[in-house]
Amino acid sequence: MSRRAVRVLRLGAVPYAEALRVQERCVAAARAARGPAAGRGGAEALPAESVVLSEPAQPVYTWGLRGAPGAAAAAALRARGAALVAARRGGHITFHGPGQLLAFPVLDLRRRRLPLRAYVAGLEALVLRLCRRLGLGAVRALPPPFTGNRGAQRGVHCGNHITSHGLALNCCTDLSWFEHIVPCGLEGKGVTSLSHELGQHVAVGNVIEPFLDSFQEPAEDMDENNRTLESWHQSLQAVLNALNQTLHGTIPCSGEALAGAAGATRGGHTGRNANAYMYILFVMTLFAATVGSLILGYTRSRKVDKRSDPYHVYIKNRVSMI
Repeated sequence: MSRRAVRVLRLGAVPYAEALRVQERCVAAARAARGPAAGRGGAEALPAESVVLSEPAQPVYTWGLRGAPGAAAAAALRARGAALVAARRGGHITFHGPGQLLAFPVLDLRRRRLPLRAYVAGLEALVLRLCRRLGLGAVRALPPPFTGNRGAQRGVHCGNHITSHGLALNCCTDLSWFEHIVPCGLEGKGVTSLSHELGQHVAVGNVIEPFLDSFQEPAEDMDENNRTLESWHQSLQAVLNALNQTLHGTIPCSGEALAGAAGATRGGHTGRNANAYMYILFVMTLFAATVGSLILGYTRSRKVDKRSDPYHVYIKNRVSMI
């Protein structure tokens, strides 16, 4: 990923709706930067990409593509003094409120030539680096089955290769707000904060600078992953081109005698036939493995309750982000 300047917008403590409005303006600016007039603003033009940092001033429950509360549950949440907002992101219902850092990176993945999956993995790496920078060396991601408490939430929206939404990090959040919902759809899993884990009060303002320092490190990791993916893709393309030439024959070299050319052609056919058999065997093996995995996944889904299976919830959350 190329190193581009990113504008940092520090909103402070503002309503969640205000942070969303600023984010939408940043998304519109990133889209406009692709137009024919892009690049004409001179050396002092503002960066097209942004990261919006804020702290929700009031408690609010938000949800993404799934997990909207029912009428009774919504009324109960409103009665506790919280607002309800449907957000354009992946993931289930979660809580945002005072003491929490919201980070909305607005990045153009197409210009950065960065796959969405690598970007989501980069956000996860960002949180891990930030926590370790703050003194939590044992922090780790939560692959299925989920164990431990979660101190951050992640929900991403990507439209026309431009990202929005992003991360919510519990700094000194009142964790009792999470007791009235199933955070991110993960039943039986706890929620924690930096203050609780470090044993001292950690305000949002104390985390912003370490966050910005850590924000550049995952970018470098995503750049390296992207280069590795491109190299792997080029290698695979070269192999496929070689197999294609093998299956469709080769062009004999000019200047060879007729007999020598005929002999070389017969020898070439023998080599091509052997390579063709290997290629066909590889395709058949890949097909068998794919069908077997589909059958295994189907039989497993028939035996396990999807709502309580942590691996199924993990896959659904991954898909909803993408």
